[in-house]
Amino acid sequence: MKDFNEDLLLGAEDESRLLSELERQSLEQIKQLRAHERMTHRVGVRLRPGNASQRGELDLAGKTGDISEGGCGGVFPEPVMTGDIYQLEFDPKAIDLPVVFAQAMRCRMLSDTRFEVGFRFFTRIQLPKNSSERDLLG
Repeated sequence: MKDFNEDLLLGAEDESRLLSELERQSLEQIKQLRAHERMTHRVGVRLRPGNASQRGELDLAGKTGDISEGGCGGVFPEPVMTGDIYQLEFDPKAIDLPVVFAQAMRCRMLSDTRFEVGFRFFTRIQLPKNSSERDLLG
């Protein structure tokens, strides 16, 4: 009878091939795999629960690190639960975007009071074309 772990083991030839493929990958190739191009936009964002009945339970102010048509990353003072739905409201003085609903896809602790969160929007947004990246950095 074959051991279960034997199916998970790679042969030396497979391992060598996978390592070679990984070494050949460049940052540009990885960026091309993303669904949407990301741009650096450091703007204020307010995070609240997506359910109206929970709106008063959490209200965090943070800053985005990057933003795309399909999502954004940001830094907040508290962790959020991955998989949960949140309402994101961007600082209207910095960028003209609607309030969006997004799912938290990841949350990573940077320090005791800083957490990096990645969000996926439920609807694509239109990034302002007339704003330069420099105008949005704050």
